[in-house]
Amino acid sequence: MKTFKVARQELFAYLRLNGWNVQTTKKGGCEELKVPYATSPDNKTQLYFKAQSVHYVWSGIGAFELGNARSIFVDIRAISPAAFLEHIEKHYSYTAQVMCSCG
Repeated sequence: MKTFKVARQELFAYLRLNGWNVQTTKKGGCEELKVPYATSPDNKTQLYFKAQSVHYVWSGIGAFELGNARSIFVDIRAISPAAFLEHIEKHYSYTAQVMCSCG
């Protein structure tokens, strides 16, 4: 199985191709972020990439801050970037959360 770091790099590339704004460095580009993040094309969902986990915030939860983020229960090493993005859009996006009647 590939490492989380390799899977994360593949996912970053795929998210960028699909219009996500992926941030891996601090402003100025000189220093790596401890927790890189990606913002959806509609600016309503944000993903945070910790060392071996992914967390999300959508605009209905609160401000885009790591402290507001919730865990995503999927192993990005075990699925393709396309399958991950499909999973996010179906279960964790702003649209999915607004349409969910499970409260």
